[in-house]
Amino acid sequence: MIRELLFGIQTSKMASDLDAEGGLPIDDLPRTPAGRIVRSAADARFPEYQAEVEAAPDDWRGWFRLSCAYDAAGDRTRARRSMRTAGKLYNAAR
Repeated sequence: MIRELLFGIQTSKMASDLDAEGGLPIDDLPRTPAGRIVRSAADARFPEYQAEVEAAPDDWRGWFRLSCAYDAAGDRTRARRSMRTAGKLYNAAR
């Protein structure tokens, strides 16, 4: 439980730092009437974030955005894994 709390705190801190830099992904994907992201739209945008990580694999920002892309596409397991990678790189950069 403590690990999950620390994960949440770190994710929040990274989001705040990224927001201050103007680097948070824009949440403009179309949604269903129920409010869910249209998966095909999320899938279409995914390669942009994947390419960012491939170009700069040691930058926590790209991993954070990739995590958001995985989450939007409904892949929670990879989203968490990518966010954990972002966290490790974020800590190393401090």
